Amino acid sequence: MLTDEQIKELKQLLKESKENNMSPGIAQVTNLIYPVDSQTKQSKLKTK
Repeated sequence: MLTDEQIKELKQLLKESKENNMSPGIAQVTNLIYPVDSQTKQSKLKTK
């Protein structure tokens, strides 16, 4: 499930993409949904 912050960022990405007449990149959307720490190469999502 997405957090409120992720939803906010996705909406902003879609808005910017629409203004530029482009579709959002798959990598951009994936990075917002499944963020990865570039140092450890592990998910930034907190698991229960």
